[in-house]
Amino acid sequence: FGHFGWVQLVRMWSLVGGALGPGLALGSKITQLTRLKYGAQPVVLPKPAVPFKPTPHSEIDQKLQKLDQTKLAWMQTSTKERAAIMRQCMDSFLKHWQELAQVGTVNKGSWGGGFGEEASTIMPIAFALQEFASALDNGGVLPPISTTTAPTGQVVAEVFPRGMLGALFPGYRGEVWMEAGKPASQAALYRAKAAGKQANKGGAVSLVLGAGNQINVVVLDVLHKLIVDDEVVLVKMSPVNEYAGPVLEKVLAPLVERGWVELVYGGKEVGEYVTRHPLITSIHLTGSATTFNHIVWGAATAPATGEPTNPKHVTAELGNITPIIIVPGPWSAQDLQDKAKDVAAALAMNAGHNCLALEVLVTATEWPQRRAFMDALIGALDALPQRTPYYPGACNAHAAFRKKFERGPGQLRELGRPYSGPVPPGAATPLPWLLAEGLAPEEAATQSENWCGVMQEVALPGAELSDPAAFLRAAAAYANDKCWGSLTAAVYIHPQTQKRLGSQAVDTFLSDLRYGSISVNCPPALAFCITALPWGGAPGNTPRNVESGIGFVHNTGMYDHAQKGIIRAPWLQPTKPLWHLDNYSVAYLMPAVLHFVANLNNVLMALFWMTLAAIAVVRA
Repeated sequence: FGHFGWVQLVRMWSLVGGALGPGLALGSKITQLTRLKYGAQPVVLPKPAVPFKPTPHSEIDQKLQKLDQTKLAWMQTSTKERAAIMRQCMDSFLKHWQELAQVGTVNKGSWGGGFGEEASTIMPIAFALQEFASALDNGGVLPPISTTTAPTGQVVAEVFPRGMLGALFPGYRGEVWMEAGKPASQAALYRAKAAGKQANKGGAVSLVLGAGNQINVVVLDVLHKLIVDDEVVLVKMSPVNEYAGPVLEKVLAPLVERGWVELVYGGKEVGEYVTRHPLITSIHLTGSATTFNHIVWGAATAPATGEPTNPKHVTAELGNITPIIIVPGPWSAQDLQDKAKDVAAALAMNAGHNCLALEVLVTATEWPQRRAFMDALIGALDALPQRTPYYPGACNAHAAFRKKFERGPGQLRELGRPYSGPVPPGAATPLPWLLAEGLAPEEAATQSENWCGVMQEVALPGAELSDPAAFLRAAAAYANDKCWGSLTAAVYIHPQTQKRLGSQAVDTFLSDLRYGSISVNCPPALAFCITALPWGGAPGNTPRNVESGIGFVHNTGMYDHAQKGIIRAPWLQPTKPLWHLDNYSVAYLMPAVLHFVANLNNVLMALFWMTLAAIAVVRA
């Protein structure tokens, strides 16, 4: 585009999206008065799945032998061929995404939005396929929109939203921060291949231990091992969501049919067999530190000393106690309501069975609007249907949290709309959202995940913390030193507060937070969903102190020295956000959004699908 430039082109699409905002907001208000508005659907409880038969050892051996025979062919595929395969996977995904969303909804339940919530969780698959295809078309490099330098001297690459995606996410900014002293270099694997210097010229077979809570995690982990690590993949499905395996094989058919991805099923016994199998070179898991220790050190409680009992290279994402930090500022009544819905969604999505689910809300005792915000949050949670905790062990965790806080410290609130319908045999009864409110820092339980629909509010004391600068220092220290893990955190800070503090002070605070991803003015789920950002625990963990895990996934720009990802959202949303759980348009909106993402390189088709998406947004 000559002198117009790449950055200006990206900004143009963000401006287009921003200009559409007022019109969409007006249209939304008009639909409130008509029958065009999408309304809530009935609550449907989860249907317990029939367990799959474990894959026999003989069949696992056959699958691994097949992968071992095809690993060299995968390694020798060119970047152009891999880009074409990613687009073939996108075609398969567009054919089967509804089936994937519906099977998840049947087994997790539907809470007013039909299969919309589950559909929204698979959007990152489309992002990753599109971004990897674009990168591979360019020799493995997805150029940054721009690069800047942080107050710490770190290089920062702006990576989101790219091109027409700015029309869908106007005012957003996604950044990859590099490790101190490191450049924003990309795609070391493909640079080495181009120079004929790749380390492993024979290929390798990896094992992905699939997450049981979200099928998108499984797909994204598989794509990372294939594209970034250059390894073919055996996927061991979790018994919790193995029901999605047959659909997953359809989505990944271009890879499965060529023998580059295989799936197996089973519980602990199968897991132990595959993690010790001689044909497996590396392992990636999304799960718990207990599972990691069992794989690496031989037992969940084994001392992490001496040499690991499993010599394979193991990377992992292992969750954390997710904090959301509420910075004191001049919030309007509408701000309080909107951000309370954000926070409620951060707890309630997927019944709290997320590694990024809100666990600790950090506020300032002396913030004059603290009581108003907490009342808005209580109202937002109370308006949501109570949910069935479908994940194994979640009911016990819920009961333990209630027991700990029902007689103090703080005030325990039981919230949510009770379920009044019949409960099928074998199904659990929906449980209330639990909020332990008004805890002092030393009263909170912040050293292990609850993994269910419960949360704590920690009010940091001190009159001086009504000053935002002092609060930021105290909140960063509390999150870093008292909340277990380093995976993800979120902060809500009013634009006027940011202006008062200055961009350098805000960026210094974000740098001080020792987390692999940070969401600003949006729930932590966005940092996961935007696959251009790295996802994983903050660098520095080791097998002997694994905490939130080792290594990054996602990172579709393949930055060699990523330290953290940051997504900054606009304070004001012109229409109802996709993540608000009372947005009942998502199931209707998602077909247009997914096709829009798939056609980002085709302007006319993208505009067509963007128009259909806009109509669905108005009807929210």
